[in-house]
Amino acid sequence: MLRVMLADQDVIERRQAVEIVEESGCTVVGQAGSQPEAWEQLEKLWPEVIIADTSGNGVDGLTLARGLSEREHPIVVVLTGRLSDHQLLLQAMRYGAIAFLPKPWKRDEVSDALRRASKLAGYYRVYHTQYGHIHRYFHRLGSLSAVDMLQEQQQLVQGLLRNARTADEAGIQCLRELDAQWRRLFRKHGVTYSDLLPEREGDVVRHFQHMAEHWAARTNMLRKHNARLLIQRAGDYIHAHYHEELTLSELSERYGMSISYFSAQFKRGYGYSFVDYVNQVRIQKSKELLLNPHLKVYEVAHAAGYTTLQYFNRVFKQIVNMTPLEYRKQFGI
Repeated sequence: MLRVMLADQDVIERRQAVEIVEESGCTVVGQAGSQPEAWEQLEKLWPEVIIADTSGNGVDGLTLARGLSEREHPIVVVLTGRLSDHQLLLQAMRYGAIAFLPKPWKRDEVSDALRRASKLAGYYRVYHTQYGHIHRYFHRLGSLSAVDMLQEQQQLVQGLLRNARTADEAGIQCLRELDAQWRRLFRKHGVTYSDLLPEREGDVVRHFQHMAEHWAARTNMLRKHNARLLIQRAGDYIHAHYHEELTLSELSERYGMSISYFSAQFKRGYGYSFVDYVNQVRIQKSKELLLNPHLKVYEVAHAAGYTTLQYFNRVFKQIVNMTPLEYRKQFGI
């Protein structure tokens, strides 16, 4: 059963969170209402997962996530809060959080986050178990160079696991290279897998092969999940800033994606290209403004975010199948 810790200043919300987490088949092993208490509980209980609030009132989940990352603690981080700022989500990803749960919680979102956390926690357990076997063997063998190499490789894998959200093809290649380095290390010292784990011969190789394959699929899944959240925020931003200059390069940079990836994900999410979607939003707003008889057509065009009347007329006709003046005439304006 997954061992979960909760860090939130609000006692009532913690009580509700305990109920939801335990309904998902996990067990809450500890609770904290302040930052010092959270660190004390983490060091004492060593939960597999921590769900931490990001409000900054008593508990600052982002600071906890950053601290766990810097201290290389193999604890899965899930953040929660009421803020919807995309910068918060980007920071959460940067510090290795696997999910952000907006408040109030939805049970299906919590279950999904805990299901993903359970998989990652399982990888931590398997990795540390098998790494421990190999590290102890070479330590007994007296090969300090091998021990040093293993420690460097441990840091590599821990970093990749902790930053699963941003691990890309280079990260997957690192895992494959790690497997190859272990093979070379064993050959150099004349070690077989049965020497290391006689009761489970070959598990080390299979583990890292499976890890690389699984991580490729997992990275793709997490990237898509994050992209959906960010693309949704990009759509909200367009609706709020349609009257301003909006460019593909600006928004892709704002939401931390390459132009090509942002463009592809945006079309997948909204069914329109970025430019077409912006035009749809602007023309819909201009249709509302055209019903105001006191506004000139060029004023409507400017208010909707178009810099030239000619371009506004052309886009309006493409989408509405009539000119702005013809649209007004329908309403006797």
